[in-house]
Amino acid sequence: TVELVGSFAAADYFPVVGRIIDRITGLHSKCEKLFKAMDAFFDQSIKHHLEDEIIKDDIIDLLLKMERGETTLGEFQLTRDHTKGILANILNAGIDTSAQVMTWVMTYLISNPRVLKKAQAEVREVIKHKDDIIEEDIERLQYLKMVIKETFRINPLVPLLIPREASKDVKIGGYNIPKKTWIHVNIWAIHRNPNVWKDPEAFIPERFMDSQIDYKGLNFELLPFGSGRRICPGIGMGMALVHLTLINLLYRFDWKLPEGMKVADVDLEESYGLVCPKKIPLQLIPVLTQWT
Repeated sequence: TVELVGSFAAADYFPVVGRIIDRITGLHSKCEKLFKAMDAFFDQSIKHHLEDEIIKDDIIDLLLKMERGETTLGEFQLTRDHTKGILANILNAGIDTSAQVMTWVMTYLISNPRVLKKAQAEVREVIKHKDDIIEEDIERLQYLKMVIKETFRINPLVPLLIPREASKDVKIGGYNIPKKTWIHVNIWAIHRNPNVWKDPEAFIPERFMDSQIDYKGLNFELLPFGSGRRICPGIGMGMALVHLTLINLLYRFDWKLPEGMKVADVDLEESYGLVCPKKIPLQLIPVLTQWT
C-alpha cells in the first residue's frame, strides 16, 4: 500500500495532462483496485463488529459508538466514511511504516554486534521473566531508545516528509514562496548534517546519551515524524508497536545471519518512494533463548 501511494503520480505535478498519463501507466487503475479492496476489508471488519456483541472496546467499536452518538465528539458527527478513513490511516500510516522502522532497527543491530549485545542485555535485565510488558518498563530501556533514535537519524523512513502547501504568498529566509507552492523538508540532509552531528555517517546510539533531543517534533535536529500541527498523527501508536515488538524480539531470541553471510555483507541500501524500505530484504535467523 505504502509503495503504491509513494509511487510517482503525474497528476500531482501536471493536474490535467497528469491524469491521462496516470491512466496510461496503469497507476490510476492500480489505485482504484487497492482502494476498493481496502473498502471491502473495512466493510467486513465493521460488519463483524456489529454482529458480534462479544467484541468490545477496540478502536472500531469506539468509532461505531461515535457514529451512533453514544460517544460525543463535540458538535462533529462521525459518518461511516470518516470511520473508514481513520482505519485506513491507522493501517497505512501506523502499521506498515512501523514494520519498516523495525526492519531498519534490526538491520543496524545485526550490523553492529556491540550495539546488539548491549541493547539485548538491557532488555533482558529490565524485563527478566515478565509475561506482560508495561509502559514503565519501556521508560527504563534508555539504551534501546537511543538505538531507535539513531535509526531514525541515519535512516529516516520518510526522508522528505509529506509535502506541505503554502496557504498564502510568504517570504521566508529571503525566498518568495507563492501561494499553493509545495514545500518539501529534506530531513535526510538535516539528520546527516556534519555541522549538527559528529560522524553523521556512523551508527552511534551513544550520541543521544545525556541529550534532550527527541523525535517528537520539538527538536529540529531530529524530525522523523515532522513537527507542528501536521506532525504524523500515528506517532503514539507507531512507537508503541515499535517498542513492544523490538522488546519481544530482543528478549526472546538471539539473532544470527544466514550461514556463510558476514556482518559486512548486510546491505544498507534503501529503495525509493514515499517511504524508504530496505532495497534488499533483511534475512535473520532467530534462536530461542534458554529461558523461553
